[in-house]
Amino acid sequence: MQSLKRKIEEQAGQCPVMVFSGSLPPGVPPEIYAEFIRIARNRGARTILDTAGAALKYGIAAGPDLIKPNRAEAEEVLETRIDGEAALLGAARRFLEMGAKAVVCLWARTEPWPLPSASGGELILPQSPLRAASARGRDGCRLGPRHDAGLDAWRRLRLATAAGAATVATNGSATELGSIQDYAKAVTLHSIGEAAGAC
Repeated sequence: MQSLKRKIEEQAGQCPVMVFSGSLPPGVPPEIYAEFIRIARNRGARTILDTAGAALKYGIAAGPDLIKPNRAEAEEVLETRIDGEAALLGAARRFLEMGAKAVVCLWARTEPWPLPSASGGELILPQSPLRAASARGRDGCRLGPRHDAGLDAWRRLRLATAAGAATVATNGSATELGSIQDYAKAVTLHSIGEAAGAC
């Protein structure tokens, strides 16, 4: 673990963004992602956290630049049921209050509560809530994390949704930028009303 921490510290000085994702191996403390996030931030890197359970809860407190929980992961950390758009927005706001700088909430077409006018997509909440939906690809939804400082939130969300749709359509195969840009043409974006209840 000490060797890994040193490697993260070395690489963070050269990487504009570091992604910490996945479940933790047995015996690794759930606070470890929080420690990694602090190391990376202190070296100037932005951080994206994609995990679940206690690792997600502790990691959020370290202030990652972006988290992307799905419905089940959000319900577990917040210990509440999320059963619609108002609850989803409330959950995202709670994550912001807990320390996350931006939140992307994922839902899949196979879930029983599709959001209005959406066939699968992402919701990002940096300052104001936005919704993206892709009209292409098979059932299922993934996100291609994208955090370019030079792109506004709308363009970042469009490209992330397109990357996710392309990944699903190709069974996770490597996707070229041209293909992602083609998928981006089929992504619709909407601003979501501010009125939303808490979880």
